[in-house]
Amino acid sequence: KEANELYNSLAKQRNYYAFLVADKLDKPYQFNPNPVKTVETKYLIKKYPELQRIQELMAVNWPLSAKREWYHLLQRVDKNELQAIAVLANQWEQYTQSIRSLAKAKNWHDLTLRFPTPHKEPVMQNADKNKIDPAWVYGMMRRESAFSEDIRSPVGAVGLMQLMPKTAKYIGNKIGVKKVSYKDLSKAKNNIELGSAYLRYLSNKYDNHKVLATASYNAGPNRVDSWLPQKGTLPADQWIDSIPFTETRTYVKAVLEYTTIFKSLLNKKYDRLKDVMPPIGQQNILKTDPKHP
Repeated sequence: KEANELYNSLAKQRNYYAFLVADKLDKPYQFNPNPVKTVETKYLIKKYPELQRIQELMAVNWPLSAKREWYHLLQRVDKNELQAIAVLANQWEQYTQSIRSLAKAKNWHDLTLRFPTPHKEPVMQNADKNKIDPAWVYGMMRRESAFSEDIRSPVGAVGLMQLMPKTAKYIGNKIGVKKVSYKDLSKAKNNIELGSAYLRYLSNKYDNHKVLATASYNAGPNRVDSWLPQKGTLPADQWIDSIPFTETRTYVKAVLEYTTIFKSLLNKKYDRLKDVMPPIGQQNILKTDPKHP
């Protein structure tokens, strides 16, 4: 009785564990959208000179300088205007800053602003070419970069899907893309093409097991292989919570959650986690190219 009370309460939320509980109770997922009220944003441009500079910097294609202006703006903006800033940023296709503004406002329920779907043509084309779910591509991008095209991580991962140059070159060679530089990876079309192909490669390696492919995208195939149970199988949710790297454990849950949300937004329907999380064991590893970096 106590467990069911907890389950029924949790199933009303929108997150990875809530979706697992909804599966257990055989209830529909709750997405609880609550869009930000439509607001007039013109006054913001007059009030905050950073926004005027951002407009000019975007016009001359100086994204790094524009990003610095956004950071400065969000440090001093009136907290009651953060949601309006998020709306304006979304209108300007500055999706990363829209997401950051809503997070700073602690508004988690405008799904359209928090889970935008830019670059739809290359996402759909490459998802179709590689026979993967476009919602999964969006889920990865949302977690990896929050849609920042020119971002570079401290370890050197680049762009929307945060590809390591060495991995990108390896995948590029397999699909016939010869030139893979930092500049190339900073372009959305190229990054999505190579990132989607890499997801296909990992899906092939793990017999289309989305959990293992997602974990491998973050931590690398060699580590994931070493984390598999040596004998028998483990339920996927238990395996996820036994991942020894906190970053990867959190990453997998977030990508599964985000993918479910994007699927709902794109298709007006979603895949239940129980259907994409079969048990995990050594049988999930298929023979693949041993030269993978």
